[in-house]
Formats: sequence, structure tokens, C-alpha cells
Amino acid sequence: MGWMQSVFGQIDLHALAAAGHGEAGWIDDFGIVLAAAGVAVAIFYRLRLPVIFGYILAGVLIGPNLFKSPLVQDAAAIQQISELGVIFLLFFIGMEFDLKRLQRVLGPAFVALLLQTVFMLYLAQMLASFLGWNPTSTVFFGSLLAISSSMVTVRVLRTSNRLQDASAQFTVGILILEDVLAVILLVILTGVALTQSFDWDAAWLVTFLMGIFVVMVFVIGRALVPRFLLAVSGDDSDPEVITLVSVGLVMGVSMLALKLNFSPALGAFIAGTLLSQTQVARKVEHINRSLHDVFSAVFFVSVGLQMDPILLLENLPWIALISVLVILGKVSACWLGLCLSGQSGKTSFDAAVPKAQIGEFSFIIAGLGSSLGVMDPQLTGIAFGVALVTILLTPLGTASSGGVYKVFLRLIPESVQTFFDTYQKFMEGLSHGMGRSIILKLVRRPVIQITTYFFVINGIFISASFGSRYFFELSMNWPIEWAWKFIYWVVVALLVSPFLIAVIRNLNAMAFILSDALFNGRSSRPIYQNRIRQMMSAAILGLFLFFVGLVFLIVAAPYLPNTAVAGVAFLIVTAVVVILRSRLILVNSQMEVLFIESFKAEVESKEEQRREEILSMIKNQAPWPVEIVDLTLPQHAAWAGKRIKDLALRPTYGVNVLALGRGYSVVYDPAPEAAVFSGDRLVLTGSRDNLERVRVEMQAQVKPEDRPAPGPSQFRLQQVYVAPNTELDGETLAGARVRQRFGVTVIGIQREDERITNPPPDFLLDAGDVLMIAGLPDKIEAFAESCCEKPLPEAD
Repeated sequence: MGWMQSVFGQIDLHALAAAGHGEAGWIDDFGIVLAAAGVAVAIFYRLRLPVIFGYILAGVLIGPNLFKSPLVQDAAAIQQISELGVIFLLFFIGMEFDLKRLQRVLGPAFVALLLQTVFMLYLAQMLASFLGWNPTSTVFFGSLLAISSSMVTVRVLRTSNRLQDASAQFTVGILILEDVLAVILLVILTGVALTQSFDWDAAWLVTFLMGIFVVMVFVIGRALVPRFLLAVSGDDSDPEVITLVSVGLVMGVSMLALKLNFSPALGAFIAGTLLSQTQVARKVEHINRSLHDVFSAVFFVSVGLQMDPILLLENLPWIALISVLVILGKVSACWLGLCLSGQSGKTSFDAAVPKAQIGEFSFIIAGLGSSLGVMDPQLTGIAFGVALVTILLTPLGTASSGGVYKVFLRLIPESVQTFFDTYQKFMEGLSHGMGRSIILKLVRRPVIQITTYFFVINGIFISASFGSRYFFELSMNWPIEWAWKFIYWVVVALLVSPFLIAVIRNLNAMAFILSDALFNGRSSRPIYQNRIRQMMSAAILGLFLFFVGLVFLIVAAPYLPNTAVAGVAFLIVTAVVVILRSRLILVNSQMEVLFIESFKAEVESKEEQRREEILSMIKNQAPWPVEIVDLTLPQHAAWAGKRIKDLALRPTYGVNVLALGRGYSVVYDPAPEAAVFSGDRLVLTGSRDNLERVRVEMQAQVKPEDRPAPGPSQFRLQQVYVAPNTELDGETLAGARVRQRFGVTVIGIQREDERITNPPPDFLLDAGDVLMIAGLPDKIEAFAESCCEKPLPEAD
């Protein structure tokens, strides 16, 4: 032992520890954060408390603001790592995103966001007079109050099993628009801090460039990414491949957004939308769920790391007052905005309550203000305190939103309730009237395509403009440089030509629709009328081309080449377009088909192959001497129509049900309430003797006299009309729990001219929808009377 003492005596242990921490300090801190999060989630989960509380408390305890010797030394590094939690959260939201769903909630969400933002800026203005803030600090504080936490809101909705409710659709729609608003605010606030003035030009430019980024990434990525992931994620694919490819996708798009001075969270959301409504989305979500949970926990712990208890206590009265004003203001503004857009009061209130907090983007705005020297520590401390209080109260407010809404209804005068009920019916009638407009239906698709192609064309030119700066940095003499530039921009123009042809064709279709609407009556002189119609159509097309071309030149002028190169390239491309017009139309059509097909799930499987896979997988998991058999329930078996728990296979025979197969679908570990029918395959495990007893019992036939006679008790199909102000009006199928409560199945929905077969659980229903219901007659009648015909009772 003497030699050990002599060796260690020559070493300065404190210096060695300091050096080790300097090289890998953030790794140590990251390990401490994960350990603290693990302890917090274990304790709070055991106490049945929201784990968000535990994460934030753990961050405060290990952070640098409570003890003199904190466990975490580099809180800034942990904060940067925690941004991965926001990225994965937005990636998962994007995968659950439905473009058709956003189209329905976009208008109401925009109105709600507009009122919320105006109210928060006004609130900051009112507080500034009491706290002595300057105008720049006031704008910063109002902006950070306007942005809710996507991380907190979505987690609360998912924890409370409300993510598929009708109200959650509007909540997520507002959150998406808020993320876009936050990116725009970061650019605007930077200019405000530097110039002490509001730059409208910068605001419009960043909004336009963001639109180009979103459209370009979505259109190109949607056509390519799902196919690539489907190719590498076959049934025998290693989860490691899917993990690395999907994480590489989300991080790549996020970093691309960051390089373009956008939010990486916006890039993560766009990356998620590339996989939404595809058959690989659930697999990617399942495999990456652990990454999402880990970095979500790190994010909330990092929030606690930034909390300074002393500063919070010093400003506690202001924090409490502002927190109350933020909660009431956000709930009232979003509630009013959704009601003004025609949504029901209950749905609007349930959508507004989960958003009554500030979060991750608010921290970023506060940090930006601090780095630019426009926010003092007091204001920053108040912002973090308000974030802490509102985040902690969000789960409680969401859980009690139903009771609070009833209290509000008692306080609101009856005349106001009558006004909003009348207004909602008026908006529903206006919406249905516009939905039945033939012209709007015909014009809608060309307008969407023109807008999309407009962004794509500008995106190609802007990308080419930035690329030319690197391509022509080499020193070349004048003729060679001019020739290369000419060839470069001709290639760019040829890439644009299919989209340009598509824009012209859609403009021509719009001109024809409008001119046909002007001359839709019969005339005694049809030849004369047709000539006028053709002239009118040509005039409208010329007007459209002039307007679209003017807007394009105004927007894209800074990114186009010089006049000589642009003029020659335009003439050549025009000749190519005229000569190869039909071929370019074909290319454009093929691109549209490639994009549209990405929304179609292509699930191909064979029954025998699936059966072998089921047996192979389960046999590999079951230990010897237990056997596994696949038994088919025969026709007219006595077990047909009974639930698994009623068969009592485990207590009576000592046999377990591993899987239930019906047709081409298989349910692993089926629920005890699941019923079995003739032709079903039961994958059972147990001893050989017990399995043989079950095989004999399954062969028992029902006597002819015991079989139910055909008649009114048989299942039937019936159409049910959804009346206004009933339970299903503005609700989703999952939220109404139709099958669980009534035992009927909604197999189709007729909405005006649109017919939806097998609607998803989160499909939003409207008054006037006609539901195709399958079930027993008495159950169908009970369902129709309770949910579709009987108006909701008015609150006391």
C-alpha cells in the first residue's frame, strides 16, 4: 500500500477532477438530468400527480439557482440539448397531422390566434405603465405572452386522452399557427431591438420565404420520403435502420430550417407531415417513442434549471397577477375567436383551456431580449415565473374544464347565450351555403394548385440564385462566364417549365369556369353567345396572367439573372414550351400522381403468409413445454357470438388466447370483451391435454331449434341524420364513444356530395351529415334519439 500512497501523493486530485469536468462536463450534467428525471417520474407517477410538476421541481433542485454547489454546472448546454425535446414533439405532431383536418380548423384557429395575440400585446402595454417598461421591452414581453407551449399542451391532451376530441383539433391548429407566428416574431423583434422601429418589409419577406420553404419541402419530400422509408422498413427490417433514417430525416429538415434562419421546430413539424397518413408513420412513431419521452423530460427539467427561486419570490405578487391575467385572457380570447368563427361554446372552451400557458418559444424570446439588452432581469424573472405558474396550472385547468364551463354559463346572461346560439346557426348556414356553391367547388382546386406552384416556382428561382453565387465564384473570362450563366439559367427555366404550364392550365380552367357562370342561361342565339363567352374567357385569362405575372416579378425580381441572360433564356424556354407542350403536361401530370399517391396506404399481404408469421412469432416467444395451436371456430359453433371472458378459457381449461384472426386482420393479445364468431382463428397456448379439451369444446354445435330465427333482432343498416345542436354536432366519433355506449358502428358518412367510407375516429361531424349505421334496430334507435335527434339540454 505504500507504493500506492506515494504515487497518488504526486497527483492533484482536485485539478484532475476539474480537468475531467472541463472535457466532459456536459455529459456528466446530462446524466444527472436524466437521473433526476427518472426519480421525479417514478415518485410523481406513484403519487398519481402530473409528471410535469416533478420534472420542473427536479430541475430547480439540481439547478444553479438554489444551492451554492449545484449538481448541474452547465445549464446552458442542457438547455440546448433540451431543444431536441421540442423537435421530437413537433415531429410527432406532424406525423399525427391531417391536411384535410387543418383545412377545416384553419379559419377558426387563425381568428382565435389573432384575438389572443392582440389581447396579450394590449396586456403588456397596460402593465408597462405600472412597471416602467420601455416600448421595446413591452413588445418583447407581449410577444412572449402570446405564444403557448406546444410541449405542455400536447402532453396534457395526450395524458387526458383528449387528443382525438373535436376540441383538440382546434387546439392543435392554433398551436401550429403559433409556431409560425413565433418564427416571424423572432425576426421582427430582432429588427425592433436593433432599429427601435417595426419593419413591415422584413415581416412580409420572412413570411413569404417561410411559405416557400414549407411548400418546397412538403411537395418534394412527400413524393419521395414515404417511398424511401417504405423500402427500408420492410417486415424484416431492423429497428435500428428505421430509427436512424427517421431521426436523420427530422434532424436534417430541422437543421435546414435553422440554416435558413427559421425555427428548427418548424422544420421538425414539416418532417413529420412528410410521413403523416402513411403506413410507415405508426412504425416510426412506435420505434422513436422512447427518444421523444427522454428529451421531453430533459426539456421540462431544463425549464426548472432556469428558475431562480429568489427572483421569483421577489416578484411573486406580479407573477401571480400576470399569471391570472394570462390564463383568463388566453382562454377568453381563444374562446371568443372560435365562437366568432361559428364553433359551439363547449368545444371552443375545451379547445382554449389547454393553451392557457407560455412555454418554450417564450423562453427563446426572453433569451433573445436579454442577449440584445432590451429585457432586464426583473422582466425575465417575471416571464419565467409566469411560465412556471401557468404550466403547473394547465393540467388542473384542463381536467376541470367541464365544471368551469358550467359555472361560466351560469354567469353569462341568457341574452348573450341566445345571441351566440343564433350566431352559430347563422355561421353554420353560411358555411353550408358556401359549401354547396358549384363555382366555389370548381374554383377551389385550381386556386390551391396555382398557389402551390407559385411557391414552387419562386423556390426554384431563389434556390438557383443562391446556388449561382457559389457556382460562379471561379474566375473565368467574359465569354466563358457568360456562356455558363446562360446554360445555368436555361436549365433552371426548363425545371420551372412544367410548373409554369400547370399554372397556365389552371388559370385557363378558372377563366372558363367564370365565363361559363356568366353565360349559364339559354339564349335564342347560341352561336353569338358562344363567341362572347370565348372572348370573355380569353379576357379573364389575360387578366389572370397579367396579375400573376406581375406578382411573380415583384417577388422574384431580386433573384432573377441580368436582363440579357434572362431575355435570351426566356425566348429559348418559350420555344421549348411551345414545341414540347404536351410532353411537359405529361411530366407535370406524372409529378401530381406521384404526390397524390403518397397519401394512399398501400398495404399488401396474403392470408397464408400472415398466418405463418403469426405462428412463427408467437412460437419463438413461448417456452417449452407449452404448445401453440391455431384453431378455427366452425360454423354454428356454440361459442360463436360470445366474448372471450365469457368462454373462461384460462380458469376452466388453463389455456391463454394469444391472438385473434378474422379475415385479413389480426389482433394480438385481444381484450376480454372481444367477441368470437364462426370462421375466426384463435391462436391458443397451453398444455397438450388442455388444448385438446378446448378443441373438442369448440366443435360443439348449436341445435337447430336453438338458433335465432331471422327477424327484427338481426343487424341492419340505417341512415341517421345529425340535427343541429345535438351531441354529435361538432364532435368526433372517438369523443362521442359511439360504439362503446350504444353498440353500433358508423360505417360511412354522407356530407353533401362527399361520401366518406369507414371514417377515422377523429373525424369531425357537422349538422346535416347523414350517418350510415350498422347494428341492432333497438340500439340504432337509441343512438339516433340520444345523439342525433335530441337537442343538448341547456345549462342551468
